[in-house]
Amino acid sequence: MKINPDELKLLNAALADESWHSFQSGLRTKTTGALRSTRRRRLVISYTFQLAALVLAIAAAWSTFGPGSRMLSSQQNHLQLQANFQTQSAPASSTYITQDQMLSLFPKDSCVLAEINDQPQLVFFDSAHARDGFDLASN
Repeated sequence: MKINPDELKLLNAALADESWHSFQSGLRTKTTGALRSTRRRRLVISYTFQLAALVLAIAAAWSTFGPGSRMLSSQQNHLQLQANFQTQSAPASSTYITQDQMLSLFPKDSCVLAEINDQPQLVFFDSAHARDGFDLASN
């Protein structure tokens, strides 16, 4: 397409016009302002998500390694086991029997009361008698 020299003159005159330059600089200012605000908004959103992830990681670490999840020392653990053992062996009502009463239900020297896995349990020396049952007359 051929451009008429008169049209070129008119185009040059329009481009050389001061209002065109002011319009172009105004447009450039608005565009860069919009780009800056978009970039700023993205940074704020990014920092917000990073902060939320950090808070979540701290909360997870606190719940995993916090004071509630720490193991008791061996002395505290031993004292706690003794307290549990005493409360289990102490009769709370008439439906419970003492350890001596439980041992008296079986023939003498046929079983002992031992603590297995932190629980008091009867251990029988002869497993066949324990399975078959005991003769009450031999007690």
